[in-house]
Amino acid sequence: MESVSRFLENHDSLIKKIHLSFNPLGYRYRSDVCYWLSFVLKNGLEELDLVFDGSNNLMFLPSLLTAPNLKVLKLSHCVVNLPSIIGFKSLKSLLLGSMDIPESVIGLICCHCESLQHFTLEYCSGFTKIEILDPKSKLEVNIDTE
Repeated sequence: MESVSRFLENHDSLIKKIHLSFNPLGYRYRSDVCYWLSFVLKNGLEELDLVFDGSNNLMFLPSLLTAPNLKVLKLSHCVVNLPSIIGFKSLKSLLLGSMDIPESVIGLICCHCESLQHFTLEYCSGFTKIEILDPKSKLEVNIDTE
């Protein structure tokens, strides 16, 4: 884990895309993951794919909300518990997988992510319906329950 941190700290080039996948013991590395993500998000990360397998889900990271360049976000087995969504100004594609997502959070995402074009829910629970009230919205929503 220290080698990844050192690499990020000494890497001068822009990192545009990261895929992180952890097994059920990944919770041991939460602080490392939070540090890595904070570092790359403030330095222009455009695409993040974060997968935590198992029941030890990573809490949603507030630094994601203020990432100015984040265009593609894929989260699996993470906990989404946000009182409001104020960021995601550049987000065009969002995939949430294997998560419990309250309808209120889905509504906030649909209303406040102005650039969002593709919203996918895979094996998620916590909601019974999704309403997009803006008739001009070009948001494409996909729900996969199988």
